[in-house]
Amino acid sequence: MSPNVDYTVGGKCSECGACCADIIPVSSREIKAIKAYIKRHHVEPVRHVAAGSDILDGVCPFCDTGKPRKKCRIYSVRPGICRRWICLHPDGRRAGGATRMLVSMWEVFYG
Repeated sequence: MSPNVDYTVGGKCSECGACCADIIPVSSREIKAIKAYIKRHHVEPVRHVAAGSDILDGVCPFCDTGKPRKKCRIYSVRPGICRRWICLHPDGRRAGGATRMLVSMWEVFYG
């Protein structure tokens, strides 16, 4: 996503999915919550390329591009960076607080 593009509607998230990247900073507590949610709700990953392809498209496996709104399949337990990101800010808004590590959402949850 281009850092100077405003995808918001009235300054609020439009849920367009443009910021839904595979590699993001998450805490171990967030990972635990997401894993529990996936198990409880039987959340399957969304493939953004043809099945069986080895191509990595860089999109989060929870970003459901087939839905017009509420694209995130784990919205209620999404990581802090996803909660705080505002695309109209020059560099987005970064999540603070807990120690976070850069992880591949595909690898951690479906690897």
